[in-house]
Amino acid sequence: MNTNYLTFSYVLITLLLPLASSTISYHPKHIPAIYVFGDSLVDSGNNNYLPILSNAKFPPYGIDFGGAKPTGRCTNGKTTVVYIAIHLGLPFVPPYLGLSKAQRNKITTGINFASTGSGAFFQKLTITFRGSRKFSSYLLKEFSLRLQKIYNLGARRFFTNNLAPLGCFPSFAPKPRPRGECNENINREISYYNNRLPNVLQKLQSQLPGFTFMHSDLYESFMYLREIGYKYGISETWKPCANRNTHLFFDDHASQIANKIYATHCFIEKTICKPSGFKML
Repeated sequence: MNTNYLTFSYVLITLLLPLASSTISYHPKHIPAIYVFGDSLVDSGNNNYLPILSNAKFPPYGIDFGGAKPTGRCTNGKTTVVYIAIHLGLPFVPPYLGLSKAQRNKITTGINFASTGSGAFFQKLTITFRGSRKFSSYLLKEFSLRLQKIYNLGARRFFTNNLAPLGCFPSFAPKPRPRGECNENINREISYYNNRLPNVLQKLQSQLPGFTFMHSDLYESFMYLREIGYKYGISETWKPCANRNTHLFFDDHASQIANKIYATHCFIEKTICKPSGFKML
């Protein structure tokens, strides 16, 4: 399997609250900071500072983001992380590489470490598990180890997305026949990973005191919009955008309207985000 299929994104939320019981209800304003790790779905501009071509520092990226200029986010406007910050009443999370050393030491509301194209491996993978579930199991193990390392640094609340249906993304959807259908081989491997992710999180919760998490079904969010996106004004579900207000995708990433609908389903309707150990009011 091509390892590019299994990049990941997740949002780590740290709370400064005592654990009085196994389940805690709290108001979003009680959350002091967000620390973000992941790929281009949540990158807020780190790649603008790296000597690579994968960045979003030119128009039309950011065209719908306030000042209508590129922000380094791989979409036309707000990412899911921006909507999370809005929901929590926090400032937008700045990219780590965009901060000076002094700023990094002073900031208290969170930092975004996400980078376009990153994944669970921080060094080049030399072993290929082509088309096998063994790779998914290996990735889950590595992902668990990364969460444990972050836990050891003091994190206790984790907001974790599963993998999106990359087989339905514009870079893959034109290849099957009829055009626009998803590449089910890719999605099948992703589903194997996604189906086991909750168990990994629950195991960590049982082993690590104070570890709580919210699992976000990003895969289902995309598939839902492919099926009934028309109810939200989305008329095109696989081509990159010509009209960003009616397209699910901006380029090979979700459009702002898709991210906004995701946020509504997660925080307002609470249909795709499931808490374990805490819940957001």
